[in-house]
Amino acid sequence: MVPRESMIRHSTLVERRGAQFGGSELAVRDKCRSTGDNDRVVEMIMKRLIPLLFVLATAGAHPALAQSAQVQAAQVQSEADETTDVAAVLDSFHQAASDADGDEYFGLLTPTARFIGTDAGERWSVEDFRAYAMPYFSQGKGWTYHPRDRVISILPIECRCVASFDELLDNASYGETRGSGVLIRSAEGWKIDQYVLSFAVPNGVAKDVVNLIKAAPVEEAH
Repeated sequence: MVPRESMIRHSTLVERRGAQFGGSELAVRDKCRSTGDNDRVVEMIMKRLIPLLFVLATAGAHPALAQSAQVQAAQVQSEADETTDVAAVLDSFHQAASDADGDEYFGLLTPTARFIGTDAGERWSVEDFRAYAMPYFSQGKGWTYHPRDRVISILPIECRCVASFDELLDNASYGETRGSGVLIRSAEGWKIDQYVLSFAVPNGVAKDVVNLIKAAPVEEAH
């Protein structure tokens, strides 16, 4: 089930955490709530870089320490750039849907991507999803989700070319929903390989919702 509304305003705030100076591993998980809060993003990154810069400035007599600090500073910047690039793709994806821009929307997906909708039967290939959505996009009809509380993780593999994410989405018709999925870095940059849209069901009404689902007719899978 794909909602159709208009216009999107992004709310994406980046919180960086998980850096341990001198540790064996650096874990970065980004919570994005508002892209307009760039000053706070810069402040957070600088808080992580300043101690390393201090070490570099005072470690002339200790080349090994200086080299370690340089490596860690470069890693902090690299991971910040990676997660920022992933967030930008997701923001563009939502914006394109709101603007009914089919070329931009489907251009952000890998050729083998899957869009998993809220109905159990919705497992769209790019080709099938394009055939479904383009007639609406051509009429200027899109759907709007406002993303927030986004978490991005770059998988700890050598190529650093796979990212996972989850985010909450506000929608005028369906309220609070959730998006999650995977991106792959290609020669053309980060592309969405899977996007899963789901309803966020409060535990207190879960049984009632399940009973309604059981009673509903099952739609044909895509």
